[in-house]
Amino acid sequence: RGHKIGLHPSYYSVNANQVRAEAEVLRKVMKEEEINSSLIYSRMHYLRWQWPFSAYALERAELFHDSTLGYADQPGFRCGTCIPYRMFDPVKNRELNIVQHPLIIMDNTISDSFYLNLGTSNEAYDLIKFFSNQCKKVNGNFSLLWHNCSLIDNQSKKFFEQILDLKN
Repeated sequence: RGHKIGLHPSYYSVNANQVRAEAEVLRKVMKEEEINSSLIYSRMHYLRWQWPFSAYALERAELFHDSTLGYADQPGFRCGTCIPYRMFDPVKNRELNIVQHPLIIMDNTISDSFYLNLGTSNEAYDLIKFFSNQCKKVNGNFSLLWHNCSLIDNQSKKFFEQILDLKN
């Protein structure tokens, strides 16, 4: 139906063999369910990224789209852009087969007490809107990570719906 399929590798999956094994399980299930998609996206658990091992692990697992690179403690442009780009290995001086879709904001960053602690306030909405508008200005992608477990009550669901309206 046009959905993007994604793998959320487990916490300890900075190991290339572990990432590959998890990707193989996903591909097996996709085949069983007759889901025909050659593109599988990934985002590492807890935004864990260890250069260059994470990139190599994704490449070996044939996961060519990733959106792990964002800040957990602040919204922003960790990659310096909101435009997807092909990753580059400066050590081996080669382009990687991974397109990075930079993560701009994560829900926990905005709402959780150990980060910005803004909850579903007007200030939280304005901050998200600011970054959404910055991405629009350069025809970039506003990549937002919103955990389904964050939609725990009517207030949080309504707030999320307001955020979705920013796309229009």
